[in-house]
Amino acid sequence: MKDKLFVLGKIIGLLIFVMAFSLLGIASGKPIMILAYAGFFLFVMFVIFLFVKRNQRHFEIISQRNRTISKIIGIVMLLAAIAIPVLSVTNLQLFELGLEKIGIGIILIVLAITLLLIAGGVFAVYLINRAGSSKLHKILG
Repeated sequence: MKDKLFVLGKIIGLLIFVMAFSLLGIASGKPIMILAYAGFFLFVMFVIFLFVKRNQRHFEIISQRNRTISKIIGIVMLLAAIAIPVLSVTNLQLFELGLEKIGIGIILIVLAITLLLIAGGVFAVYLINRAGSSKLHKILG
């Protein structure tokens, strides 16, 4: 029963993920693009699933390579995760603003929300991976 609930949770999470990202089609102004984005993300997730299933290993591999490259890539990804929402808000127009520009207040709000979401994700991973964490902490994470 526990395995069935785990698989059901994964499927529900995947559907929520695809629905959320398919709403990017609203930005194009054409409602059909919502379905196009949904199809695209379903296709990408299917390809990833097949790739992982084919290359999955059932034993743990301990990496012996230099961790500096991983840290540099992580820092670059963090900076991109902070910058992309701000850039998308300043460049994307869901409705006609005319000559109005997006103010610095909106940009700061988006930046603050982005930083809070990243901090929340880091805190969740900390709760899950902490040594001696209880089931409650793992569920909260």
